Parts: sequence; C-alpha cells; structure tokens
Amino acid sequence: MKAASPIGKEWFEQSEAFSKYIKGKTVSDVTGISLQGGYPADEDLTATVTMKIGDFIKVVEEASKYAK
Repeated sequence: MKAASPIGKEWFEQSEAFSKYIKGKTVSDVTGISLQGGYPADEDLTATVTMKIGDFIKVVEEASKYAK
C-alpha cells in the first residue's frame, strides 16, 4: 500500500493515524467526519489518512452501543 499511497504510508500507519485523530472525540464527532466516496475529505485527516474510512466510522459507531 505504501507505494500506492500519496502520503507514502502503509495501511496500519494510516489506521493508527485515524485512531489518534478520533481519540477524545464523541461518537457524533466521528460519524460527522466528512467523506467523499468513503475517503476522508477533512484536510487535517487527509494529511495522514488517504484510504477509505467509512467502515472504520461504522465500527466506532457500533462499538459505542456496547461501551460502558
């Protein structure tokens, strides 16, 4: 993936960057992340994540239902 990424990052590096980006945010903040075709559209996020994150957001939303 590194070669295909415009930011030169592997999927696990981008996944970690996404995790750091959403840390401390509410579920509504995360579900409100602007997407274009499943890809992040927010400038702050696209600097570190260029892969589709729509499913990541769905997982965060689903996990919140079971959080205590």
